[in-house]
Amino acid sequence: LFVVVFALANAGAARALAELLDPGGRALVPALVIAGTAVALLSGAVNNLPVFLVALLALVHLDTLTHDARPATLPYAALLGANVGSKLTPLGSLATLLWLDMLGRRGVRIGWGRYTRLAALPTAAALVAALLALALAERLFHGAYF
Repeated sequence: LFVVVFALANAGAARALAELLDPGGRALVPALVIAGTAVALLSGAVNNLPVFLVALLALVHLDTLTHDARPATLPYAALLGANVGSKLTPLGSLATLLWLDMLGRRGVRIGWGRYTRLAALPTAAALVAALLALALAERLFHGAYF
């Protein structure tokens, strides 16, 4: 897995993700929402662990490029996106794939389309609530402005 992650990073994935996650001039809430949502969508499309590892490499890359003031909670927004976004599709996490397989063995068939339709609203709500709570914590404990 780490070989694949570093290969993706060396191929430019970390740089491209760093450009997307760069909060340069954005207010706190939009910066955290963009970071969390981007990582969540990628986690749902690929898998949460490799996406989060590439996101961490992107944040390290972002740190080496600029020394602008950045929310201290940006890595946490990426972590929330990876963990919550992985529930958006069955591909997002191994646990979801195993759960669907176990249900299928017991005669309960849930297709990927139906799963994604049913998971979209609760996943989005959980992600927005978690990111807003993170922004509030950043504001209260680190004095960042919205």
